[in-house]
Amino acid sequence: MNPPVSQPNSEPVNRNKLPETEANVTKRTLQLREAQRVHREKKLRHLKDMEDTIAQLREENKEVQSLRETVKALQFELSLLKGSLTCVVCSVPLTSTVQARQVDAKLDQAKVCNGVMDTPSSGSESVVTGVSCSPATVSPESDRFDYQMTELDTFLSTVVPKMITSEELYGPLEVDAGRLLIRTIPSLKGSSDPDRMFDLIVVRLFFIGYGRS
Repeated sequence: MNPPVSQPNSEPVNRNKLPETEANVTKRTLQLREAQRVHREKKLRHLKDMEDTIAQLREENKEVQSLRETVKALQFELSLLKGSLTCVVCSVPLTSTVQARQVDAKLDQAKVCNGVMDTPSSGSESVVTGVSCSPATVSPESDRFDYQMTELDTFLSTVVPKMITSEELYGPLEVDAGRLLIRTIPSLKGSSDPDRMFDLIVVRLFFIGYGRS
């Protein structure tokens, strides 16, 4: 007859395990709470640092976009100024020089005619050859410099460069409004095609207005 086999105990015996007392449970609970609090503070601090970094990057991105717009506007203004500004000394047309000489000739003629009228006639008459004085010029009531100023105005308009207005440089207000509206379209965000299109519109409007003037 076989001796009875003793059944092994299913529950392992942990001889090193300390008995769970109320003090140990309370201490472990406090340690877990402290660890959770430290982890939560680290997580919040990390999230706060990430939010600050994102806000800083957004501000820098706005500044970069603003600087890009400023550079584009300055480049466009420079291209317009290069095409419109003229040198007063070296770029005056030949017709302007001829008109200036005509004005000087009229002034000399007016001076000669006024000198003839101021000289009293005593027996002999002074004859000035090559100069014809109109009645309006030799009239005592007329001013010595009473002549048409249209030729002088034409000469000055060719010498003085035309002042360009802000509307001619950047286009009317509707162009800026169109830029803002186009940028609100989701499919066109970040695209440079709308800005290029409106720049061409501004250039076209500038040349149309310049041709009319």
